[in-house]
Amino acid sequence: MSFYPIPGVNEMSGTLKADVAFSGEVGLLKKRTTAQQVKARGTLDLTDLHLSLGKRPVIVDRLSGSLQFNNNDLALSNCSGTIGKSDFVLNGLFKNSVTFLLFENQPIGIEADLQSKFLDLDELFSIAFDNESSGEYEFRYHLTFI
Repeated sequence: MSFYPIPGVNEMSGTLKADVAFSGEVGLLKKRTTAQQVKARGTLDLTDLHLSLGKRPVIVDRLSGSLQFNNNDLALSNCSGTIGKSDFVLNGLFKNSVTFLLFENQPIGIEADLQSKFLDLDELFSIAFDNESSGEYEFRYHLTFI
């Protein structure tokens, strides 16, 4: 955290091994039309990370796995951990992930397998939507068949 502070991350411990290469001008990331010109390749290996995120805070614990960057896509291999009371193991591909994270109203393609022994959906939705009081949530999805 002292090397590269991340806004919203209150606390972080564990091991993060990075072998990532970027090509292109950083300024190109400021516009949706040019962001695709910046290329990223490489791997982040996470081992037993502990994160405290946000104002409330949200605790992400025992986060381990591998993230592979391939230009605008992100592949996750055996990413496991806990968020609050919920546990997960995630493997998959997040297409268009860079522009999705940088710009509003951008689509993301997710092809992933999620395994869990316990998911506390009330807690997860409360975290995701920052809405503890009402207990009501709306979930929308769009399926495309090819």
